[in-house]
Amino acid sequence: MYLLTQLFRMWENAYFQYCQNTLEPGLWQVWKGVILSYYHQPGIQDWWQLRAHANSNEFWEFLETSAAPEDRIRLTREIVLPAD
Repeated sequence: MYLLTQLFRMWENAYFQYCQNTLEPGLWQVWKGVILSYYHQPGIQDWWQLRAHANSNEFWEFLETSAAPEDRIRLTREIVLPAD
């Protein structure tokens, strides 16, 4: 749980850097894809409901209003385990 909290704090920092125009837009698009790929995973969604208050309202709104990316990062189990 601690690792996820810190990961989301790091992502929140990247989000605010982007909002302040200190993070290049192209780099933000990469970060955003990674953030949303993880955020929209079912287990992360469960965790987020318990920990969302630990982040700013702005970052919460960014995540809560986002759509899952079409080209998301595949999970390790999706790569390692064959599909049914």
